Amino acid sequence: MDPRIDYFDEYELTEVWNNERDFTEWLAKKENIEKFISVFDIEVDISTITTFLPVDKLQADIVLKDKSGDTIIIELQLGSADDEHLGKLLAYAANKEANYIIWVFENISDEYRETLHWLNRRTNSSTEFYGVRVVLEQSKKSENTETTRSIRYEFECDPIDEDSESSDELTNLEQYYDNFWEAFQKYVREKYPSEFGSLKPQKPDKNYSIPINFKGGTLAAYIDIKSKEISGQFINRDKNWFRQRMTNFETDIKSKFGVLVPGQILDFDTKRGRKVSKVIAKKKFEIDHEDLTISDATYEPIFKWLASVLIAMKQIIKEQRDIKLNGKVDETDLQSEAHSQPVSVESPSETPPQVTAGTAPPVVVTSTSVVQVPVAQPVSASASPQIQDTPPPAATE
Repeated sequence: MDPRIDYFDEYELTEVWNNERDFTEWLAKKENIEKFISVFDIEVDISTITTFLPVDKLQADIVLKDKSGDTIIIELQLGSADDEHLGKLLAYAANKEANYIIWVFENISDEYRETLHWLNRRTNSSTEFYGVRVVLEQSKKSENTETTRSIRYEFECDPIDEDSESSDELTNLEQYYDNFWEAFQKYVREKYPSEFGSLKPQKPDKNYSIPINFKGGTLAAYIDIKSKEISGQFINRDKNWFRQRMTNFETDIKSKFGVLVPGQILDFDTKRGRKVSKVIAKKKFEIDHEDLTISDATYEPIFKWLASVLIAMKQIIKEQRDIKLNGKVDETDLQSEAHSQPVSVESPSETPPQVTAGTAPPVVVTSTSVVQVPVAQPVSASASPQIQDTPPPAATE
């Protein structure tokens, strides 16, 4: 028996969407954005989605957050990737301190693809750049059947691909960072396995993030080769979390921290205008970044101090969750869950912004395969796409 083969023809995005605004409004619909974002293995908070968010004199197409509060920027364009949209993408990412930056286009040249790869190699592990190609197809099995349209997304740049970069391509400084954090991971796994869980390798950089289950907050370790300082930090994107507690918070934490880490001074960076607030403990050490050998004799005291600082920060900040604010108990949980799935901390409910429907193409999307639905021609500008949840056919390669 001969297998049934359907033949598909690709066609331009402008045959479905008149302009990028129409495309943005279609993708921002709940059912469409959920299917699109599932390709990236990111759990999003749909209630945070915003379209055409003002950024200086520009407008970011789609901005939303994941369940841990990290920001996602999506820049859409019809046609081939170009300088204008790359510039906008970087401006939005910098202004919103985005963690996931997704560039969606119809085609991309090698130069722009390499630019995205370069950005992933040069940014730290908390920032990821994606390039996604949109492909529209239509098929007609016979003269007696209706034409169907479908859409699929193809990765042109995936940060995971950067993990395969060979270590001999690293600069000497990057190699030093890589050796330092690898040795630190080994040290805390042996000395404090229950405190740090399973730390994962990260890109060689001056900072190293330690996952904690705290909405909008993280622990981090830093190397400053110029000042020869090592620091441990608690960083919180919610500045109000600090300010609501500052009356007794700073004195209380400094006192408790002095007991846990004798002689160590804490700094607080909560200045207005800052996008984040920080609690910082730093100390000078005799480090030589030109010597790539991370010897136990030299670095074990550094690792011991850094581990004690991070553990103390986690313990003290965790205690603050029980402080009553305006008659309410702050239930933020700071337990380390590096070895388990993060637990979402729900924020107060907000009314999701309304997305005005643009030209609605008769297409259906899944993250793993293509689902086809009959086309109703012509498409009304006020029509709404019909999303069907029927099981998709087997994906073809």
